[in-house]
Amino acid sequence: MEENKLIVFNVGEEFYGIDIKKVMGIEKKQEIITVPNTPDCIKGIINLRGDVIPIYSFRTKFNKEELSGDDEGMLIITKTGDITIGFEVDQVAQIMDITGKKVEKPPIIIVSDATNYIDKIVSDDGKIVISMNVENLVSDRERRQMMSMIDSN
Repeated sequence: MEENKLIVFNVGEEFYGIDIKKVMGIEKKQEIITVPNTPDCIKGIINLRGDVIPIYSFRTKFNKEELSGDDEGMLIITKTGDITIGFEVDQVAQIMDITGKKVEKPPIIIVSDATNYIDKIVSDDGKIVISMNVENLVSDRERRQMMSMIDSN
């Protein structure tokens, strides 16, 4: 039987999920080195155990204010295609087994090129979790820029 679990995290008051099979690790936020002339969602790079990893901000992607310096934040490390990316989130909430939960396709009214990363909507005890396809989260332009950031280091 296939494992059907999400890493659930929040950005602001909303909850999102990423398929656990796509997640390589969860890290505390660390110093991010900014790289000039990159798209706004790309906050910069980190050195994680000798690997240079670009950091992508969900707060920026979702047009939310940045967290204050006192708020920690976390990094969800994933592999999308041929690139390892750290997604900056507010907090990792849980690992959710979605087997037996109410799982639906995104409502047609929210489906567009700008939201093609939304994979499914999971309802659990009144809480809605937007499950995201990490392959569709990053645009081709952003992916090329992240690859060049890694290659130049």
